Amino acid sequence: MISFNNKNLFMSKFFMTFIGLVAASCMFAACQSDTYHIKGSGTALTDGDILYLITDVEKGIPGDTIVVKDGTFELEGQADSVILCAIQDQYRRKFVIPFFIEPGTIKIEISKDRQSAISGQYLPERPVTKVSGTSINNEWQKVVDSSTVLAQKIERIGQLIYENKLGKDELDAKEKEIKALRNDFKNIIVDYAKKNIKNELGYFIVIYYEGVLDPVTHLELVNLLPEKVRQRSTIKMLSQRLEKEQTTAIGKKINDFTMNDINGKPQSIMSEIAKHKLTVIDFWASWCGPCRQEMPNVVKLYNDYNSKGLGIIGISLDKKQQDWENATKNLGIKWVQLSDLEGWNNAAAKMMNVRSIPQTIIVDNKGTIIAKGLRGAELESFVQSKLK
Repeated sequence: MISFNNKNLFMSKFFMTFIGLVAASCMFAACQSDTYHIKGSGTALTDGDILYLITDVEKGIPGDTIVVKDGTFELEGQADSVILCAIQDQYRRKFVIPFFIEPGTIKIEISKDRQSAISGQYLPERPVTKVSGTSINNEWQKVVDSSTVLAQKIERIGQLIYENKLGKDELDAKEKEIKALRNDFKNIIVDYAKKNIKNELGYFIVIYYEGVLDPVTHLELVNLLPEKVRQRSTIKMLSQRLEKEQTTAIGKKINDFTMNDINGKPQSIMSEIAKHKLTVIDFWASWCGPCRQEMPNVVKLYNDYNSKGLGIIGISLDKKQQDWENATKNLGIKWVQLSDLEGWNNAAAKMMNVRSIPQTIIVDNKGTIIAKGLRGAELESFVQSKLK
């Protein structure tokens, strides 16, 4: 028989043991809840490949080093919050895959190189990647999948335009299709950004899709971010750029400036713009491969539409006069060429917020911006629609 005192002692020991087990269980659960496990695999991986985990994407400094073995890689750690990260190959030649470290098992698939949606040719720089397994990563993959579908549709239409001589009505229809798809793309990005604006995915979408959104819409999303996030240096710099870009948004009028032409003669850009119904301001450089590749299309555009009111003003980001002159001659450029030979410090490029080339800004004869960033078939279709 258990006496009263012994019973109390027994209950006390039982209670303490129970509490101890509960505490241990809670501690174990807490440890488990903070654990992340990255599992990577895919046919694009080769045994011995060196991969880097980037946990500070703002600085881009590699953290953990991972070695691929048997076509897979794994990494475990602790995370008490969601962290934007990236996995990249050793020299960033194959891929940089953004994803989010958060508690749970994160699966990263890096499959064989994706085939072009049009030609069937392999594109080594664009492997098929998929991130899944946890809530934020699943949501991010939805963004990627949705935008990829639209991008492929735009690619197909663009290729169709390039490979066929379409009539005016057909060309107008295809231009409308591309415009609608671009608008759908924008809406998807905005919707996902707003849906996740209070978490790390929202932050990432806001910084990742710079250039896709117009400056006004983009700045609105930035201002929806939590105050703490808006204090990050990346967001502060983005805000400054977007505020500046609003000065050269569609509907704004460009400021006049004077710059030397290829013969060293000062030219007023507005004086040249006033001569034509429509003017394409084309930022390029002799050392820019994509610019040279695109130039035959621009030459053809000029030859076909100059007599109908099209003007083109080339602004070169070259530093050497001879390189500029040689490229202009070799590429058959006949329109006005301007440059201050300051490279990326070109005054006009800085004034118009040009950060990549080739880049186009299309204006009417008053200097009002009516389109930006059009190239190839899109540019031709736009010019044709305005110079009927």
